[in-house]
Amino acid sequence: MLFDTHTHLNVDDFNDDRDETITRARHAGVRGFALVGFNYNTINRAQEMVKENGDMVGVYGWHPTEAVDYNTDAEKYLLSTLEDDRVVALGETGLDYYWD
Repeated sequence: MLFDTHTHLNVDDFNDDRDETITRARHAGVRGFALVGFNYNTINRAQEMVKENGDMVGVYGWHPTEAVDYNTDAEKYLLSTLEDDRVVALGETGLDYYWD
């Protein structure tokens, strides 16, 4: 079974062809997707997609490049999202020296 452990199908870049991309992946044999959310917008969209699709799970965190928006409210929000049974990991956190 193929399971994509790190997708960003929940980002705006896929707004025009998200359904087609997912359909192609499923036809190619992908049986599951981990949707990675890394800020308010991507976590919200991932939550919607996970609810709508039985073959998707959530991995939520706050990417270092989004740290400017991370505060006490963001932390409370993030922690609350982790209570969902369909969220399987906390990720997209830590140091990232790739980006300036």
